[in-house]
Amino acid sequence: PAVTGAVGSVRDRPESGLKPEPVVTAAVTEPVTAEGIPVAAPAPAAPAQLFEPGRWADLLDALNFSGVLQNVASNCELRQVEGNKAYLVLDEANGSLYNPGVDAKIARALSQLLEREIHVHVEIGSPRHETPAARSQRLLDERLAQAVVSIEQDPRVKLLLDTFAGTLDRDSITPIKH
Repeated sequence: PAVTGAVGSVRDRPESGLKPEPVVTAAVTEPVTAEGIPVAAPAPAAPAQLFEPGRWADLLDALNFSGVLQNVASNCELRQVEGNKAYLVLDEANGSLYNPGVDAKIARALSQLLEREIHVHVEIGSPRHETPAARSQRLLDERLAQAVVSIEQDPRVKLLLDTFAGTLDRDSITPIKH
């Protein structure tokens, strides 16, 4: 977090008798129950159980794509599965990433993972549900909002801001990666 005026003021005035405070960081914690008990992560599902609409994000994690293929696949929704056919909808905002070879690459990876032949058809359109990329962005935004609140409510930060008439640069706050 950036607190303008605070850190420099303490260091520049040793006669004030104030010692610089350590840098304040905000930890975003894992989910817990109302009783404070950590919520256990569900056991990983077998790949075949993931081959259904609504489980695309989990299946995508198992595919370990990278680069443009990861970008395309994470911006898709698995709209429908019919036997060995998968119908994906690529968010039109990312349609420029698409090329016809993507279908074959995703199909090859799915076939290998599921140990059976899979055919993939990708169309550009509007997903009805949250894509893995949209979910990742939403979770990042939520963690950032939690970090901002945590920093703003921290008594040490408040004291520094009040003491040195500082301001908090909210754009400099980033959540801690776990």
